[in-house]
Amino acid sequence: MLPCVRRPCRPHSHGYRQYHYYGSYSLDYTGPQMILTQKLTNMAYALHDGRARAKKDLNANQAAMALSKVPTLLEFFGHVFFFPGFLAGPVHQLRDYLDFIHGVMLRMPCYAAVLRLLDRARCYYSAFVLSPDWQYRCPKPAAC
Repeated sequence: MLPCVRRPCRPHSHGYRQYHYYGSYSLDYTGPQMILTQKLTNMAYALHDGRARAKKDLNANQAAMALSKVPTLLEFFGHVFFFPGFLAGPVHQLRDYLDFIHGVMLRMPCYAAVLRLLDRARCYYSAFVLSPDWQYRCPKPAAC
């Protein structure tokens, strides 16, 4: 039987796999397992902050990330198995994910969005076009 089926919640599973199967081609389930544990813990704290604690007892970050209602199953599984953050992270708060999904993060004035876009374009241009480290040089001029 697979170790992930026999011992899904042992805290030393990552160390066990690294010690016994280092460099092998076995399935490494411990990375996503750690990310999942962090996401579930963050969600539990956010629900506790939003439902069981008074607003005056929360700091600014806790108040911003607090959840007043339990997310639906679709929102929960969408957050947990969000592909860009499932295998290797980064761990993000459920409130940030819900705001992104519902479009709250995208409601900013048009000029602010344009300024952000121009600033990022300037950074990319200076990093990738003007920098000599990123310019392609053919090793054999006759082959190019």
